[in-house]
Amino acid sequence: MTTKVKKAYSLVPSQNQSLLDWKKQGKKAIGVFCHNIPREMIYAAGLLPIRLLGNTEPLQKAADRFRYCCYYSRSTFEMALRGDLDALDGLCMIDMCDTQRYGFGFWQKYLTKFPYIYFFIPILYTRATGALQFYMVELDYFKRSLEELSGNEITNQSLAEAIELYNKNRALLKEIYDLRGKGVLSGLEVAEAALSSTQMPPEKNNRLLSSLVEEAKNRNNPPFNGPRLHLSGSLMPNLDFFKLVEDCGGMVVSDDLCIGSRYFWEPIYTSLDPYEAIATCYSVDQKIMCPSMQNPESSEIRVAFITELMRRYNADAVCFVNQMYCGSHFMDYPYVSNALKEKEIPTLLIEMEQEVAPAAVKTRVEAFLEMLKEEKGE
Repeated sequence: MTTKVKKAYSLVPSQNQSLLDWKKQGKKAIGVFCHNIPREMIYAAGLLPIRLLGNTEPLQKAADRFRYCCYYSRSTFEMALRGDLDALDGLCMIDMCDTQRYGFGFWQKYLTKFPYIYFFIPILYTRATGALQFYMVELDYFKRSLEELSGNEITNQSLAEAIELYNKNRALLKEIYDLRGKGVLSGLEVAEAALSSTQMPPEKNNRLLSSLVEEAKNRNNPPFNGPRLHLSGSLMPNLDFFKLVEDCGGMVVSDDLCIGSRYFWEPIYTSLDPYEAIATCYSVDQKIMCPSMQNPESSEIRVAFITELMRRYNADAVCFVNQMYCGSHFMDYPYVSNALKEKEIPTLLIEMEQEVAPAAVKTRVEAFLEMLKEEKGE
């Protein structure tokens, strides 16, 4: 099933067959840089949102750009320079971190072929007084920008239909996570499934995920008894770390990655007006905060979410995999790590840049898993 999922998409837009099939229908697509951009609004405009996740290939054209920024920022710029994003009809950026905030002008200056939409949300927006009203104003600007790019009007009906599609997608992903927690699916299989949902039309991805659920329910896998990890941290342009953990005898059974549970865990309300529901769920009622959204409550909320998932999936420890130069995650790490240690939860920090190098990391992961086995008396 992993092979079937991997064949359905590619992280390189110009090679993404799902995107190319969409374009053959005369439809447009837009690249997005963050899961906090409301994909329902984009889809309601008749545009396909494609999450840009970079890659792990060596830099060439962008080797001298963004030298002290995370590899994600540099690799996405590299992809744009060499034409890998040319299948897209526009790019949407967000106020997600300093690199993206100040890099927006850099993209506009050197890559003039793309229409750009900048969706501004203040870093402290989630709990500030007047946050919802501010977000509604920005959402209206975002709506009008999408309508201008697509040539389509975003109606309450089209928005409600998009919410229904993506809520179904969220529910399927959550069911797949639960199957992994029971040992029916591997950590790598589930990570591939979650990643696929960021690169395909929701209808197509829902069919793919539904087939994965049905196939998994017919398996007779023995229960997994090895060390169970919760994975936290920055963007991961590939899923090698999931395989590395499994090769060492463990399994990632839960995560709070922005390409994982953080972006799909909570559904959009269907009891409110669709426009208001989008604004509310992406702002004041956001349950799972990105480390870049620093405010007096964000780290506490993240710790609570991590521990909730660990209880749900019986995880033994937390492994942080952080991109080098990712200020947001490294600012967040000391508090979250210390809070978990106070709860007597073991933690491990892995730093990555271009990729998680198996040779350099394998020994540390093996030692960590052995420690967990000893603590469990295995």
